[in-house]
Amino acid sequence: MTSSPTTDRRGLVDVAGRALLVYGFETGIDGGAAELVVIVGHEAGQIIDRFGDALEGTPITYAHQRERLGFGHVVLQADPHVEPSPRERL
Repeated sequence: MTSSPTTDRRGLVDVAGRALLVYGFETGIDGGAAELVVIVGHEAGQIIDRFGDALEGTPITYAHQRERLGFGHVVLQADPHVEPSPRERL
C-alpha cells in the first residue's frame, strides 16, 4: 500500500481553514492542559515547523515514534513526558 500526501500529513490537513491537529490541541488547552505532548513520526519536521514550541502560550513537547508499532506504542512514547505516566493510568 502506498501513502498519499493526504494520509502522510493527515494532522496538517486543512479543516475549515485550520490544521486538523489544532482542534485537538485547543481541546487540551481549553481543558486546562499546562503542556501539549505531541507524538510525531516520519513527518515530524513538518509538524514541528508548523507549530513550533507553543500554541496559544501552551508549551509543546514533541516525542518521536521511530517505528510504527501501533496505537499502544504511540501512547507509550508520551510516557516520559507526562505525569502520571500512561502506564500508571492503566
